[in-house]
Formats: sequence, structure tokens, C-alpha cells
Amino acid sequence: MLASQSMQLEDTLPSQAQGGSGGTGAAAPGGGVVMRVMAKITVPVESGSQAVRDGSIGKLIQAAAERWKPEAMYFGPAEGRRTAFMVFDMADPSDMVPFSETFFQELNADVEVIPVMTADDVQKGLAKLG
Repeated sequence: MLASQSMQLEDTLPSQAQGGSGGTGAAAPGGGVVMRVMAKITVPVESGSQAVRDGSIGKLIQAAAERWKPEAMYFGPAEGRRTAFMVFDMADPSDMVPFSETFFQELNADVEVIPVMTADDVQKGLAKLG
């Protein structure tokens, strides 16, 4: 990502990106429970290089940050491919479709969405074991 794109992206992240807690366990708008997830987006070299050349990768990342409001986003090479990790609260399981399809269609990316917990969440879960 270019330095200018990186600075723009940082401006879109909420203050929680500095290590604050998200809303795991909070009520979702539809009455369900918000689930904190970590998404791993892995971009093939060819489509990633094209997106860097035409400038679309920065715009796509910025749009994802604005829509999903991640508490953290990290970028780096993994297994020889451009990879992004986003930690955010997913209000409804059906949100996986618009989240994933954007990266599938625009970058031909592999997308994994994994439920995750904070250390406090783990402690709370362990306390339920009895």
C-alpha cells in the first residue's frame, strides 16, 4: 500500500484501533448478539498487482474500513501473497456475504472469517465451566 493510502486508512479507523475493546456480546440491531470476528483476506499476486497499479486496492481497503469499522487492520505478506487481517464486530451472520463478496469479486481473494475473543472473553468463558 502506498504511504498516502496508509495515512488515509488510519484516518478512517475508530479510536478502538488503539487497543480498546469492541462490542462482543452487545445487542445487534436485529436483536441478535454481535460477534467479534477476525477476517483474513489473501490476495493472489496477479490480481493484487493489478489493483495496486490501478489504485483500486487502496480504495477497496478504505471502503471496507468505513463500512465495517474495524477495531484493527493489519497488512503484510503471508505465504507469498498480500494479506490483510481485520478485526471487527459482525452484527449478523448474513453480513459475511457482502463482506466476502467484495473481496472475492474485486480481488479474486480468499476470505476467512473467524470468531475471536479477547482475553476477558476467554476468562468469562472459562468461568462458565464451573
